[in-house]
Amino acid sequence: MAELADGCERGAYRRALSGSEALLERAAEFGASLLECHAFLERFGQLTTRLLARAGAEHAELAGTRRLVTAISQSLIER
Repeated sequence: MAELADGCERGAYRRALSGSEALLERAAEFGASLLECHAFLERFGQLTTRLLARAGAEHAELAGTRRLVTAISQSLIER
């Protein structure tokens, strides 16, 4: 979790991807399906973007958040 949070805060995609992969592997160990993980990521991305927009985030930050969540989803599917 710390690796994912740190990667997001710093804008370090590789670190964020690595942290998210570890969390998704853990979810799979406890029985979460690929579909469940993908649906979670999709909804999480939507909510995160909405909260950032409400907080006054700039367009670049919103776009970066969308790209990061998309990259995490793609990484999940590729595994």
